[in-house]
Amino acid sequence: SVGRIAPGFRADAVVLDAPSFDHVCYRPDHDAVVAVICGGEVAHLAPGAQTRLTSF
Repeated sequence: SVGRIAPGFRADAVVLDAPSFDHVCYRPDHDAVVAVICGGEVAHLAPGAQTRLTSF
């Protein structure tokens, strides 16, 4: 199915600290996952990661 990330929608997403997803497999010693969002809720936040919540 096709979805979208928008206010009021529940989303699943992974936020990576990498120039592109191609870089993730070439640096196995670097944990590129900054955040995991499941159903619109933050399921994982890397230590030291900063969050910024905004309302629309």
